[in-house]
Amino acid sequence: MFDYWKATRDIKKQIEAIRERSRRRADVETAQMIGLAIVHDRFEIQRLETHLKKLDTDRWRDYALKHHVEIPPFEEYWDVEGGIDGTPTESYLTEKGKRFIREAVSEKRALFGKRWSPTVTIVVSVLSFIIAVISLIVAIIALSKV
Repeated sequence: MFDYWKATRDIKKQIEAIRERSRRRADVETAQMIGLAIVHDRFEIQRLETHLKKLDTDRWRDYALKHHVEIPPFEEYWDVEGGIDGTPTESYLTEKGKRFIREAVSEKRALFGKRWSPTVTIVVSVLSFIIAVISLIVAIIALSKV
C-alpha cells in the first residue's frame, strides 16, 4: 500500500513538473519550437497518466484477488486504450468496475458475518458464563477466608 502511494505521489510530481516546464516554455520559446515542445510535453504527461491508471488498476485487481472476487470482462467495467494502429494495448478499470469490486467484497464480508455470527455468539456466551462462574468461586473463597 505504501509503495502505491509513493509511486503515485512521485508520478503526480513529475506530471506537475512537466506542466510547469510547459508553461515556462510558452513564455521563452520561439514560435517555431513551441509546437514541438508542447507536443512532447503532452506525450510525456499522457504516458505518466497512463502509468497512474495502470497502477490503480493493478491495486484494484490485487484487492479483488485477495477477496476472491472475479472481475467480469464486461465493456462497462473496462476502459481500453488503443495503440497507434488501433489495436488495444492497455485496459483499465472504470468507476463502474471499481464499484463492482467494492460491492462484491462488501457482499462477501456480509455473508461471512451472517455465517459465523451465531457461532461467535455461542462462544461469547459460553466464555461469559465461565468467567461468571470463576468470579463466583473467587468471591466464595474470599468470603470464606474472612
